[in-house]
Amino acid sequence: MGSYFKKTYQEARQVFLSTATELKKKLPGSELKELPIPSHEDPDLHMDCLYIPPASGKKERLLILTSGVHGIEGFVGSALQNMFMKENF
Repeated sequence: MGSYFKKTYQEARQVFLSTATELKKKLPGSELKELPIPSHEDPDLHMDCLYIPPASGKKERLLILTSGVHGIEGFVGSALQNMFMKENF
């Protein structure tokens, strides 16, 4: 599990984007997006998102994983996201 933890935000983001790009190519209908977040303090504030549609085509359940919403917990959240993406797809 330790290999999923990254030391910096930039490193964690790069791993997410790299893994998400691989999954987007592999899983039909997947979408990788950068959503802007309006801010008076940071004009470049955004959120990276990966949407993976259900393989069954049925939209009965939805799982949302987020990390870094409030700051320091982002390192643990990022590690869990990376582990989930690598080990489940």
